[in-house]
Amino acid sequence: MPEQWELIEREAFRSQERSIDLRIALVGAVLVTGPLLIGVALGKSMLGLMCSLGGLNTALAMSEGNRRQLARWGALALGGGTLGVATASVVQGSEWLSVAAALIWCLAWSMLRAGGPSATMVGFVVSAVFIVTNGLHSSSPGSFAVSLVYALGAAAALLVMLVPTPRASDTPTSGDRVPLITSVVKAIRAGGVVRFSALRVGVVVALSVALYQSFHLSYGYWMPLTALAVMQPDAHGTWVKSLQRAVGTVLGAILAASVAVVSRDVWILVVAVLVVSGAMFALRDKGYHWMVSMLTPTVLLMISVVKFQGWKLAALRVANTALGIALALSAVGLTDLVRRFTSSRARTRIDRG
Repeated sequence: MPEQWELIEREAFRSQERSIDLRIALVGAVLVTGPLLIGVALGKSMLGLMCSLGGLNTALAMSEGNRRQLARWGALALGGGTLGVATASVVQGSEWLSVAAALIWCLAWSMLRAGGPSATMVGFVVSAVFIVTNGLHSSSPGSFAVSLVYALGAAAALLVMLVPTPRASDTPTSGDRVPLITSVVKAIRAGGVVRFSALRVGVVVALSVALYQSFHLSYGYWMPLTALAVMQPDAHGTWVKSLQRAVGTVLGAILAASVAVVSRDVWILVVAVLVVSGAMFALRDKGYHWMVSMLTPTVLLMISVVKFQGWKLAALRVANTALGIALALSAVGLTDLVRRFTSSRARTRIDRG
């Protein structure tokens, strides 16, 4: 076990040999902070927050590839995210509808794992925005307004993120010749790891939604969001992601809490969002733990602009993240144990037969 944990730790904190792209950092910071700044100036900070989330999620979905690939992933993230916001806004008034919708939505979008890493990222951000919107209070702006401003932020990100030169060449790759829908349909028919993993993600997310709603946890939607982020098809990958998420969240929460202690002035908070969101995009290719360490204060400071709660918000983020990680690790460990047991029973019957 010590050797296995050492391997997990080494893999979790291994930095990618990639340079920091300052242009992407600047573009990402403007996409996130601009709508928030406009919302505050107009007295519509909640709508500004949703518009910023549209830009943030779409920009993250457009991580790498040639321009055609980036456009495809961005368009899918825009459409799926906007539909997710609208759906979540409709069902959030009913606990059972929220749970059922979370199960179906996250299960379906998790099937995009069949299309590779970029498709997996799109599936994550579309599921994530559904979870976040579903967790917002019903007193938030109406579903049409929220969906519209989210779409505007996402559309801006789709256009602006195509301006910097992509990391990959514009030459079509073999992945372009295989339609995403074909890969997903094959994975559904074949069963196996992708379908099982998607089903497990859907069930765990739905269970965590039911838990936080039943116990009325403040910002409890961070629990299913964390479970969604860390759950991988295998236990080793889940442990690696969990460690990265835990360390990144703690570091980011400390940074956000420090800013909140220094000042609660809304304009200072907006400037802080500009800085940390730029750092997030600068570090996103260096390692998941680095990205989370900047994503956490970005989100916490964005929320603080809308409703300031000081260091307590950071504490809630850490607590709900810990619950989400615990739930994800328990679910993956239990289901893997059951699968090994049933496989062993099946082999025994075959040997005896």
